[in-house]
Amino acid sequence: MEEMECHAIENKIHTIDLRNSAVNAFSIRHILASFPSLRHFSAELHNPYLWKPRENVQGNVVYDEYEWEFDSAEFGTVLTKHGRCLVELRLDTWQYYDDDWEDMSRTLGSLTWIPLRKLEIELHELVHCIKNLGNHEIEVLMSVLPLELEELTILGPKRDILTGIKSFLRNCMSRPLRVVNLKMIDSSPLDESETEEIDGWITTQDCGYTRIAAGREFVLSVSFVKVCVPHSTYAETKL
Repeated sequence: MEEMECHAIENKIHTIDLRNSAVNAFSIRHILASFPSLRHFSAELHNPYLWKPRENVQGNVVYDEYEWEFDSAEFGTVLTKHGRCLVELRLDTWQYYDDDWEDMSRTLGSLTWIPLRKLEIELHELVHCIKNLGNHEIEVLMSVLPLELEELTILGPKRDILTGIKSFLRNCMSRPLRVVNLKMIDSSPLDESETEEIDGWITTQDCGYTRIAAGREFVLSVSFVKVCVPHSTYAETKL
């Protein structure tokens, strides 16, 4: 009876939100396999350095630092195999990586056949070592995005991405994608010339700031909304 009740509870869970977490492909596979009704999954990764408690020879508890590894490619494989019911995914890995973008050599791979309607993710999880969107990067990005995607939020891109976003949005005109959001952190606010209007899209921007040791950094948000969008099924699938 207790096992049946646990199974019933697992089937009723549609949303999981992990904050400041340390997860890997194995733990994600366990979550997705354990909750077959899961539709909305969010994971915010902790920085890679964790503390493991142990008892020393004097009987005192001390903490040893160790580095935890997150493999994007393995995570993508798990999503492809076990995430076929997800309609919304948020993966925040900015605390895990430093500013050395050249180290970001592995991506999630293709999410094409996952029926995601909403995706919030770092750009480097989709395209190798990306600081800007050139023609090659746009081609790769278009090939890995879910075919049914309606809203894409790119976390933490460099402001240089704005020079290539126009071509990317033009490529999205025939897709269900209707909203693209950029959430950036920079040392200065955006200039109006950096977010010029794009045919078929309405552009809005917002600017706040966060205090850091050296002063403050600007939190920049830019949104592109398609003027004419097809009928959405996302609202119908969201529970």
